[in-house]
Amino acid sequence: MKGILIVLLVLLLGNVILLYLLAPRLSGRRRVHPFFGVKWAHRGLHDIKKGIPENSIPAFQAAIEAGYGIELDVHLTKDGKLVVFHDDDFRRICGEKGKVEETDYARMRTYRLSRTGEKIPLLSEVLRLVDGKVPLLIEVKLPSADTEVCRRLDEELQGILRIGEYPIPSIIDIVNCIRLAKGNVFAEWKNSDTAKLFEDHG
Repeated sequence: MKGILIVLLVLLLGNVILLYLLAPRLSGRRRVHPFFGVKWAHRGLHDIKKGIPENSIPAFQAAIEAGYGIELDVHLTKDGKLVVFHDDDFRRICGEKGKVEETDYARMRTYRLSRTGEKIPLLSEVLRLVDGKVPLLIEVKLPSADTEVCRRLDEELQGILRIGEYPIPSIIDIVNCIRLAKGNVFAEWKNSDTAKLFEDHG
C-alpha cells in the first residue's frame, strides 16, 4: 500500500512539473488566439499562370479578398526605401542584374515582376492596401550585418500605429526585427517606441 502511494505521489509531482513547464507556452498561445486557424498566403496569393506574381499588389489584393493572412518580405533600397521583395538580387524575379540593397528605388521601379506589368511595391503601398483587413507577417531581409532596415521599419510603423491608422493586432510578427525590438539583441530596438507598442499589446 505504501509503495502504491509513493508511485501516485511521483505521478502527481510529474504532472505538476509538466504543467509548470507548459504554462508559459499556453499563455503565449492565448495572446495570439485571434489568429489561430487563419490561412496564410506566402508572398501573397500569387499565381503566375493568372499573371499574378509573388509579393505584388494583385497578390496581396487576392489574399485580402480570400480572407488570408499575408506573409511578405521587406528589403531596404540604396536610397533608404522599404520595398516588398523576397530575393537579395533581381535575377530570378525581374531578370535584371544587381542587388536590392545596392539599387535606387527609381531604377527598381523600371523593373517588372516575372514578366508581367507589375512593379516592386513599397511597403507603405502594401500597408495602405491591407489597412488592417487581414493579419500580416513581415519578414525583414538582412543580407548583411547592417540593421538599418530595422530602424527604418520602426519609423514606418511608428507613424501608422501611433496615430491609430492601423490596428496593432493586425501585425502579429516581424521576423528578425521584432525579436530585436523585444530586447534580445539590440539595445536601441529594445528602447524604441515601436518596440514598446508591440510589447504593450502582447
